[in-house]
Amino acid sequence: MLKSQDDSSSARILVFDIETSPYEALSWGPKWKTNLIKITQPSMVMCFSAKWLNGQQVTAGWPDYPKYRPGVRDDCDIVTDIWMLIDAADIIIAHNGRAFDLRTMNARFIAHGLPPPSPYSIVDTKVQVKKAVRLPSNSLDEIGDYFGLGRKLPHQGFKLWEDCLAGDLKAWRTMKAYNHNDVNLLEK
Repeated sequence: MLKSQDDSSSARILVFDIETSPYEALSWGPKWKTNLIKITQPSMVMCFSAKWLNGQQVTAGWPDYPKYRPGVRDDCDIVTDIWMLIDAADIIIAHNGRAFDLRTMNARFIAHGLPPPSPYSIVDTKVQVKKAVRLPSNSLDEIGDYFGLGRKLPHQGFKLWEDCLAGDLKAWRTMKAYNHNDVNLLEK
């Protein structure tokens, strides 16, 4: 587990990103006209990467936990680890973090009976970029490319998520590398 920064005189700044599973649902409608009847599987946290600003980074996915079994969706342990990191942070930096990552985490904390983490401030890089400049796109990949900071790692799209959910350990390595790179790009 990633330890909190040692210097208690400075703010503890956590750079953070998650990857989640898709919702699964039943539907009467054809593919182009979704008519969901029932959500059969909620979205869960599959993988996360976090690092203290200019410090140590940790990236973990379901296979890194002892209870992992291919085909079984259980994010309790990973959510608990993320809770501990967020609880120790004073400031969290995340791209689209206010609308997605942290709201997703709050829902998963509640689902697992965890209390709200200690108060923290959020620096959402997507929100900040939109306030300051006009770019062709506000995605992390496009922002990194525009400013010469790097790009997100390419992958095979949704198939990567399908392969991870099916238990493919090579796909999990790719997912973790993708998530890890996002946090490095975000920190830049």
